[in-house]
Amino acid sequence: MKRRQIWRCILFLAVMVLTACAAGGEDQVSLETPAPELERDEGALVYAALNPVTEDFMISVRKFNLAHEDSKIEVRDYSDENGVERLFTELALGQVPDIMELHRMGSGANIDAAWSDLPYRKRPEGEYWMPYRQLVQKGYLEDLWPYIENDPNLGLDGVLMPPLKAAEVNGGLYMIFPDFSITTMIAPKRVVGGRSGWTLGELMEAYSTMPEGATLLRYNATRRDVFSMLCAPLLDQYVDMETGETSFDSQGFRDMVAFLEAFPEEFKTTLSQDEIRAELLDRILSGEQMLETVTVAAMWYLASLDVFWGEPAAYVGYPTADGSLGSFFNLHGSKLAMSSTCRNKETAWAFMRKVLTKEYKYSEMLEMRKHVTIKTCVNQANYDLGTEIDLTYERGITEVGAGPLGERLFKVEAPGEEHLARFEAMINSTDEIYWPDDALSDIVWETVGPYFAGDKSMDDMLRLLDNRVGLYLSEQM
Repeated sequence: MKRRQIWRCILFLAVMVLTACAAGGEDQVSLETPAPELERDEGALVYAALNPVTEDFMISVRKFNLAHEDSKIEVRDYSDENGVERLFTELALGQVPDIMELHRMGSGANIDAAWSDLPYRKRPEGEYWMPYRQLVQKGYLEDLWPYIENDPNLGLDGVLMPPLKAAEVNGGLYMIFPDFSITTMIAPKRVVGGRSGWTLGELMEAYSTMPEGATLLRYNATRRDVFSMLCAPLLDQYVDMETGETSFDSQGFRDMVAFLEAFPEEFKTTLSQDEIRAELLDRILSGEQMLETVTVAAMWYLASLDVFWGEPAAYVGYPTADGSLGSFFNLHGSKLAMSSTCRNKETAWAFMRKVLTKEYKYSEMLEMRKHVTIKTCVNQANYDLGTEIDLTYERGITEVGAGPLGERLFKVEAPGEEHLARFEAMINSTDEIYWPDDALSDIVWETVGPYFAGDKSMDDMLRLLDNRVGLYLSEQM
């Protein structure tokens, strides 16, 4: 269900509830009367699961309940086809779960490759992102910063701050997650220099030095590909969900549209998928492609990417109006929120905190890194352990070009302190999260289409876009 439809459903149900209250009669319910509670075991806290409930998860719930007999966790499964709609109906009726998953991960996602297939793959089937910022602004969620700060085994020094700060809404943190990676764009240093951010003008200036026939990104990348992956996640910087104001008529968005114009509307070829992969890799190795979109899941990836380019890579990101780093955090694992109406917040936090406090042994972390199944941990101690392993573990021969770019073998040395400094600089300068709003993305893409087709001027398109998005925002408020 589209977010627009879901929120219309909420508004309709809210109107029906208020209308019934105003109708009068002996059974009239005042606005101060609490909404009906979810049916639950006495004292139980409801956990809303958007993802399929596994046996391992239920084992952890049962262990927790044995230790917290006064306030247990009761799991409600919303992972079925109509689960999201059912959850929103309950929210509209005031039946708010105590703990909520905010992201249904879907099926078929491959997020372990060093060379991400983004933005050239479809979203996993069934994936859904809860309207996180709207839920915050409507008062559904609890600020979790005080719980982290007062946690005796965490505190603010016990977590990596940049990804959590990027997930803030108006200074509050309303969800937690265990791991992250960073999606950005890279290029050889000899082409773009040592910059860690740029404007569209600087990007095009660097592109002008490339040989004739060279492409900005993969030669088969379409305009919609680039919009979906690089632009759509950053659209919320042009809207204010709290006031309903928009700023699409800005230099930053104009530059985004101009950047998209550099890509074709469609890609036609008679080549097989294997031939396309071989061509992609050959063009990078021969210097015929300036930029590549990558998802950096751990510090040691930087050493691999340097080997792949044959020289140090510059992490320049998507071009922005002010030249800052246009990259964003991908959040991995369970994204959990606590409701502001939770009946026992301390118990809820005791269950949720495991997302941030899981401790890895050295052998466990090493094994995961050998198989490239680890992301960067938000927990500071686990981050430090992963860094220690990355700086000493010799990987030897590795398939840096495996996956979408074909299979080529390269020898990768252990990364050094210079790679660590670059990785931490990337983390510290990234301040956006990937949290798509599908309805907003659809509106923007539909509205810019006539401009790309030559049927509207830039100014007319921006005025229409401000009006359409403004109407959409008013429906959410």
